[in-house]
Amino acid sequence: MNFTEFSRINRDRCQSPDGFAHKVNSWSLSDWFTATLGELGEAANIAKKLNRIRDGVPGNGDATEAELRQQLADEIADTFIYLDLLAQAAGIDLEQAVINKFDRTSKKVGYPIQIAEMPDDWDCTPPETCNWEWDADRMLGVWISSCGLIHLHEDRLIFCPNCGRLICQKEDTTNA
Repeated sequence: MNFTEFSRINRDRCQSPDGFAHKVNSWSLSDWFTATLGELGEAANIAKKLNRIRDGVPGNGDATEAELRQQLADEIADTFIYLDLLAQAAGIDLEQAVINKFDRTSKKVGYPIQIAEMPDDWDCTPPETCNWEWDADRMLGVWISSCGLIHLHEDRLIFCPNCGRLICQKEDTTNA
């Protein structure tokens, strides 16, 4: 699913009598901002509780770190859902706005990947040919891409230098 498909389904659920039965244009932009920021505030409250766990400070009741992380994921998802509806209420194509802003910022900071220049068949699934080894002492990744090139990289997201396609993603297990 892409942004556009999600937005269509999100709007349908919002407006459908079987969903929330709430027309997107029945709220002002201020109403949508309030709803969006309310969800973001709930996420921030959970982040505060995770900080308490990190710092050994009491006050979270019986909530475990795993439960709080799931709650954080839920609140961030709620924020995204409302943000999408806010964008729709403002007449903004969120997918295109994100791509345009990402690419402008990438150009500004000198990052070589531009989303708008990616091929339509972009696939973020690492290919079966991704062979990866992580050198924790040097914090370097060594991988062999599907074209057989051997590369070193400090990041965990590895892009093909020829086409920009994501080659491999490595989970950081150094703090596990």
